[in-house]
Amino acid sequence: MSDNSPLSLDEHLQGLLIGTAMGDSVGLPAEGICRSRNRKMFQQRWEQSLWVRSGTISDDTEHTIFVSQCLIYLCSLRRPTAMPMG
Repeated sequence: MSDNSPLSLDEHLQGLLIGTAMGDSVGLPAEGICRSRNRKMFQQRWEQSLWVRSGTISDDTEHTIFVSQCLIYLCSLRRPTAMPMG
């Protein structure tokens, strides 16, 4: 943020999900490839594009989103209990 104010929890969580998806997209082509083949194929050039199309994600990001949706739903079910007075 340009005004140097602290990020809200929502902004932190959005950044976490976006960062997960971007890292997954960049690293997906090399998933499961041994280190020596990785060096030959990519030559230390990592780009935000894949063989299929730009921005593709894997099941890792999908699972992260599913878990996030479940947590949001479960948190919405929690209701604060009233503390007994006296």
